[in-house]
Amino acid sequence: MNAAKKTHPKKSSMNVGQLLAVFGVLLIAVIWIAVYVKVNDEFRAEQENVMSNNANVARLFEEHVLRSLSSVDQLLLLLKWECEKNGNSERIQGGLVINELTNLLSIADEKGNLIYASQRMERLVNVADREYFQVHAQQSDLGLTISKPLYSRIANKWVIQLVRRIDKPDGSFGGLVIASVDPLYFANFYREAGLGRNAVVALIGNDGVIRARQSEEVMDMGQDIAKTPLFAKIKEAKQGSFIAPSVVDGLERIYSVRAVSGYPLTITVGTEKEESLKAVSEREKNYYLGATVASILIIGFITGAVMMATRQRRQAQFLNFLHQISLGLLNNVTMGELLALINRYSVEAIGAQNGFVAMLENDQSMTLKAGCGVYQRLAGRRLHREDYDGILQRVANQGTVITVDDAPLWSEQARRLSSNVLISLRSEGEAIGLLLLSFPGEELAFSAAQIEETEKFAALASVAINNARLYARVESELHERKQIEDVLREKEQYLDTLFDSMSAGILVINQQNNRIMDVNAEGCRIIGAEREQVLGQRSSLFVENIAGADKGNNVSESELKTVSGTQIPILQTAIPVVINENQCLLINFLDISDKKRLEKELARFDRLNLVGEMAASIGHEVRNPMTTVRGYLQWLSGKKDYQSLVKYFDLMIEELDRANAIITEFLSLAKNKTVDLKCGNLNDILHLLRPLMESDALREGKNVSLEMGDIDELLLDEKEIRQLILNLFRNAMEAMEPGKSTLLRTFAQGEGVVLEVRDQGRGIPQSIMDQLGTPFFTTKENGVGLGLSVCYSIAVRHKAAIEVDTSEAGTIFRVRFPKIKSKNSEKEETK
Repeated sequence: MNAAKKTHPKKSSMNVGQLLAVFGVLLIAVIWIAVYVKVNDEFRAEQENVMSNNANVARLFEEHVLRSLSSVDQLLLLLKWECEKNGNSERIQGGLVINELTNLLSIADEKGNLIYASQRMERLVNVADREYFQVHAQQSDLGLTISKPLYSRIANKWVIQLVRRIDKPDGSFGGLVIASVDPLYFANFYREAGLGRNAVVALIGNDGVIRARQSEEVMDMGQDIAKTPLFAKIKEAKQGSFIAPSVVDGLERIYSVRAVSGYPLTITVGTEKEESLKAVSEREKNYYLGATVASILIIGFITGAVMMATRQRRQAQFLNFLHQISLGLLNNVTMGELLALINRYSVEAIGAQNGFVAMLENDQSMTLKAGCGVYQRLAGRRLHREDYDGILQRVANQGTVITVDDAPLWSEQARRLSSNVLISLRSEGEAIGLLLLSFPGEELAFSAAQIEETEKFAALASVAINNARLYARVESELHERKQIEDVLREKEQYLDTLFDSMSAGILVINQQNNRIMDVNAEGCRIIGAEREQVLGQRSSLFVENIAGADKGNNVSESELKTVSGTQIPILQTAIPVVINENQCLLINFLDISDKKRLEKELARFDRLNLVGEMAASIGHEVRNPMTTVRGYLQWLSGKKDYQSLVKYFDLMIEELDRANAIITEFLSLAKNKTVDLKCGNLNDILHLLRPLMESDALREGKNVSLEMGDIDELLLDEKEIRQLILNLFRNAMEAMEPGKSTLLRTFAQGEGVVLEVRDQGRGIPQSIMDQLGTPFFTTKENGVGLGLSVCYSIAVRHKAAIEVDTSEAGTIFRVRFPKIKSKNSEKEETK
């Protein structure tokens, strides 16, 4: 082995450093621009807020001034009116009220002499030299004028005088009414507004003379600012806000201006700009301090980042290697593809140009599985023990890291290789292969950092190979498991299909808590609920008596309660089963409602057949003797010797006729009674019976109505159908109280015709419903119990069916007649 002469040069990270420096400069610029924009936005927002507050104060001051001037003007108008009407004001002088606003009320004549003052005058006072006097003396239409601040000769203080002209009857000048107002009254508003330090409130005339101005500690008046830039801005704004320096104290303020409506005055409210924006200024210092600190931190970070660029690049290579290997494992790459990935990323990470991955075989030989550079064409070649003088085998088995300079290789193509690093690949402590990386050219040596990095790659590669093998085993097991699951799923689907296709209802009940675990489709249909409504419910909610599964014969009849509350007779079977280690009962049940109904019908028909056979055999034999007895009774009643017994003879004849009628009705039950079936319409028969039914209803104080639909003709025995209709009609009438109604209607339904008789009685009890149609069963005191029996017999002879619906609102009898069949359909039935 030759000693190392040079180390491999590392790639320069200058480009990365330059990029980081540019990024840092841009980031610092963005921070300072953001701070500048933020500060400007906050100054602008706070300035607008101050202007809004000053505008609100100005509006309030305007209302204050308007109320004050209006109250003074009312006094002046009152004095003016009295002077012009009566020539003097003596009549109202005693009633004038002088408030804190109005210091003095006075009246001057046309020469300017004060002829009245609300304060005592020590001497004669003349105001002819005052500007307001001269103006009003020359003009008659000035209205109210407000003077500049002047010194009162009566009150001996500075005042603002409100003046109105007095006109003589001929319209000439007659003097003035004057109200002297204390400017301090307006200045007091400043203290109420609470505007802060160095704020100012001023009342300025349109002539540019300040009527009243109040700052923090000074009250001023009389200054003429008409030619100043400030007044020019006030005139321009009229009603708005601006920033300007004061002409009185030189402080820059934020002003809000508002013209007093109806008066030649303007209100200004100003707050010192520096004081108003003090909070924003403090935040500005903090923002710029934060930006400075952030800039220093960014510079420090960029400096450190440039120094760590090389290390980060290596870490990025490791992360990229891990990412690609993870993607390969997730995408189920083959072992050969995985080894090729490991080889390629190892070569790129360490900056080598050649390399290969070799794996140990079962016989401890090695095979080159993947290669880069000069080794790319050698993939699949078996490596011999003597290659590299046995170093390959030693590195693989012992796990040592060896660097080789200018070592000969088995291929002439690889003779140019001069610097190599060999690292063992291991799994669970055992050697599984070898990773080799190399540089061509002059003699070079790997640095310690490169060897360390290569070892890390080898460790990651070993883990990846181990995981790939594990994934392969897991995938194989998953495939087998999936096949088993597919078989189980098919069986489960088959059982589910079989479970739901059963013609009997099935309930699976957990015996520990008596809860329903499963139910099939037929069971849901019989119960009348969705599957979700049944699962988890107690079994007793639907089936109270469950056949014992431990008995030899567990088939029994019971009743099932549907969701609607209806009791359905069922035939049930209970079978014990174990499901998921739970003791359960498998309940099979059939709805035997139709069977029960058929049994009742068969029993009733058996009774009808029996009675019919009796009627056929003994009916005529009973009627013949009765006819003989009736004849002799009629003959004896005509004899003179028996005239005293005629009433008894008539009673016996009446009873014989009643018995004969019963026998006639009894004979209608005869099984072999012939019927004369002809094509007819139920509506025609109802039309014929309508007068009879209406008269019966009228006699009993009840009502009858008919609704006849569009129906087909039927094969009918008209006499029997009449008897059927009258029997059902009279039963309905007898079931109702006076005032109630019976409805008879016909309609087509399906392939037949329905006759419906509906009453408004109290309904039929369930105990009686079971006996309907039974011969000689009656609830009437004088009834025979053959009416409904005859109806059922007639229905049978017409191949019709009778249905009964009853409730507390009444009872409905429906007779369903089949339609006339064609000859072709009769032939098909015969076949």
